[in-house]
Amino acid sequence: MKWITAFVLLATVLICVVPSAGSSGALVTATDCVINAPGESKECVITLEKAVFGLSGYEISLSLEDPGIAEITGVKFPAWAGLNSRGRLPADRLTFKGADSNNKVKPGDRSVTLGTVIIRGDLPGTTRLNVAVIRLEDESGSNLGADSRDGTVVVKGGDTSAGIREVPVQDTILAVATSPAVTQAPAPVITAAEVIPETTPVPDEGTVIIDTMPAGAAVFIDDLYAGDTPLTRTGIKSGLYTLRLEKDGWEVFEYGVFHVGTGEITRIEHVIMTRLPASGSVYLESEPAGAAVIIDGIASGTTPAILMLEPGTHTIIAERTGYLPYKGTVMVPPGQTLHYPRIVLEKEPGYIITARSTGNGTLSPAGEVPVDKNGNITFLVTPAPGNVILNMTIDGEESGPQGEVPFMAVRSNHSIFVAFGPEPAEQDACPENTTVSAEFLSDIRSGPAPCTVNFTDVSAGMVTGNEWDFGDGTIVKNEGNCSHTYGDPGNYTVSLTVCSATTSDTMIKTGYIRVLPVPVPVKADFVANGTTGVSPLPVQFSSTSGGAPGSWYWEFGDGGNSSEEHPLHVYEKAGVFNVSLTVTRGVNTDTLCRSDYITVIRPAIGGDTGTYTLYCNVGNASVYFDGEYYGRITNGSFTMTVYTTATPFTTYEVRAPGYVSCKANIRIYPNKGENIGLQINLIPERSYDLSPPKKTTSYTTILSNISSQWG
Repeated sequence: MKWITAFVLLATVLICVVPSAGSSGALVTATDCVINAPGESKECVITLEKAVFGLSGYEISLSLEDPGIAEITGVKFPAWAGLNSRGRLPADRLTFKGADSNNKVKPGDRSVTLGTVIIRGDLPGTTRLNVAVIRLEDESGSNLGADSRDGTVVVKGGDTSAGIREVPVQDTILAVATSPAVTQAPAPVITAAEVIPETTPVPDEGTVIIDTMPAGAAVFIDDLYAGDTPLTRTGIKSGLYTLRLEKDGWEVFEYGVFHVGTGEITRIEHVIMTRLPASGSVYLESEPAGAAVIIDGIASGTTPAILMLEPGTHTIIAERTGYLPYKGTVMVPPGQTLHYPRIVLEKEPGYIITARSTGNGTLSPAGEVPVDKNGNITFLVTPAPGNVILNMTIDGEESGPQGEVPFMAVRSNHSIFVAFGPEPAEQDACPENTTVSAEFLSDIRSGPAPCTVNFTDVSAGMVTGNEWDFGDGTIVKNEGNCSHTYGDPGNYTVSLTVCSATTSDTMIKTGYIRVLPVPVPVKADFVANGTTGVSPLPVQFSSTSGGAPGSWYWEFGDGGNSSEEHPLHVYEKAGVFNVSLTVTRGVNTDTLCRSDYITVIRPAIGGDTGTYTLYCNVGNASVYFDGEYYGRITNGSFTMTVYTTATPFTTYEVRAPGYVSCKANIRIYPNKGENIGLQINLIPERSYDLSPPKKTTSYTTILSNISSQWG
């Protein structure tokens, strides 16, 4: 039996699953453990023989059949079990849990280590290490069910006679301190003077009466459940016993040793329980995945995510580029994990391209054509046989005939109009009269310089000669149909004069050909009047984009945006933010994104100060307190000054590209002028070898991510 119990505080992370009936044939085993002498320790490995359907999470219960022989003093988790928890240690019973959040264990993997327990020998002898599988989940989160095989613990060094250790009878109760965080109850009132009346036969038994504040605590006498408080138990054989009180949401109360006398009533009353910090957690997922999660205004990772939250109502925002943001609330009960309903994000409303045509030909697609934001679409222009494109306009501006009209990265509404007409008719080779009438057509009316136009003479009558004037100083004679290239932008008047043996005629078309300037592509660029400061931080952004854009769209990285050319944006929260600018002119668009462009720091609040110093094996890693960015690891460390008179931080996190992030709860805080040092060893994102011979190295690496300062 153990007389001293040390508490280790660790947040419990659960994943809500739906259990399935029956067993999958999975087997969880414990290796045998031989300890050379009392006081020494050995490791026992808990193994899943084969993960037939993969593994997403597990919960295992261990117990020593004879707690006088040995006790469990520690547990190590495999590297892939980034989400894990265990019960209080040292103990005769232990429940530990883990989750494969990064999908490292694959279907069919064998000899998967679930945990390694450290067992210390107390007395020579042999006891069984009982294994019970509470929960074993496959890749989909379904509870498989599993069989188990117990292990044997042997402690060498002498006789194994069992029985209660002799402890001197005491007139007072030995109160056992369980943890610095536990407030010890006042000494309960114990009275041995109330003797059962002599008229009642008195066997070698007594009575114990136990009550707590609040009531409803589970009572364990010599580690055996005896009922809930208030409790009166009769028929207890006289002797010495240990007492433990447990209640969900309250500190375990280790009472120590009490004495039951023959025919006496022992009272253990007015035991005041101490409430535990009642954090809960919520599991969030979205469709599509990868949405940024903001809890109560603080960036909290991307979906899917498991988040530790204080009890109460919290605001949830999920955002993903191209989708409308989601906003909701969640009520987190103390000490529980909720599986929040899957968040289905709706795509952002798109834009409309109006496509119309006249004459004999097709424009496809046609009508009011919807296009997603930043989407691409191409329209096909096909004249009917015997017809040509007479005119085409895009967004109200004339354009040369094109068989395909693309719109790329659409961010506004557009229009396209096409006019089809018949090809020029062939003239009668033998007209009946000699009068002539000048007329001509062209294959296009406008286009960017240099612009080549094919002209067709469709004059009537017996034409014996002609003269073209293209309006740019070029004159061509005696050519029926001809081509001409305009080199400079402008509007050109074209004339055709035709003649016969006796008559002539001239057709003049003013401004008939329009040559457009060569379009200059837009190029996004911008500057800011400052990139670092204390929140709230106003930043004046200015577009320096080229190509004469007609519209601007800014995204400031904290959820804000603007369509102004030179916007002023105020950053209210601390963090590091990306800034992007998209500029558009017609169908031309360009985007510039600057990563980690704006750094906003939480303002100081005054008062006495202390410091945390984080030592890290990865240079330039980012440091966050309560989800807000505060700086980077430089020369192996980062020092954070905190005000001892302010509300303390509750979490810290260190992140670096290519490494598994390290996040932990803060359990202690510096006094005035005090520095608390923390060692963080980040682990590369890689696959771990799960074969048994290499497990010890994997465990050492993953446990180094947890600072001993935080419990």
